Amino acid sequence: MSGGLRPDPIESEGRDPTIPWICNHGQKKKDITNDLKLFKKYLSQKASELVLKPADPKNDRSTYLTLLETVFCRVILLNRRRPGELQRMYLHTYETSGYKATYEEFNDLISPAEKILLKHFKRVVTRAKRGRGVTFLFTLEVQDHIEQLEKCRENFVSKDNPFLFALPNSSSPIYGYKVLRKHALACSAKNPDALTATRL
Repeated sequence: MSGGLRPDPIESEGRDPTIPWICNHGQKKKDITNDLKLFKKYLSQKASELVLKPADPKNDRSTYLTLLETVFCRVILLNRRRPGELQRMYLHTYETSGYKATYEEFNDLISPAEKILLKHFKRVVTRAKRGRGVTFLFTLEVQDHIEQLEKCRENFVSKDNPFLFALPNSSSPIYGYKVLRKHALACSAKNPDALTATRL
């Protein structure tokens, strides 16, 4: 469908829409689903412990970077995209994207569940290496954490670094795959490799 969004049969399943659908079978499917729930819970708890406040002397580079990483992982978890596609998103692209865009041009192609997501999530389209558009959705919680990061950004990130997920004291973005793997291991998942697959 247009914009890169994929059908997800969440209505009949009664599942959390921020947990990706895994096409698998038996125990392996159950283990991966449990790992995804564990990963999501770990990331949310980690982020809640790292609230940043402007001009707070308790803020430090480590706190800033860890909150940035949890935001990155949660966006990847929701959108099932390659880490490289997200890590190269520009701050300007995120800031200038609308919250409640209209989608009449492909209204008939998306499910009722996806329409709900589009109403409540921020939709950002960035460009991949070959120029194609790649869509990302951002939850309200993630948007709040990005706002905290932006308010403290100048204390840790060079003005010459254009990336949303900018590496402190560098002109580069964070290395998405390494960040994803780091936190997949930290959440005690049974199969962290499955959480760092090219496509979740």
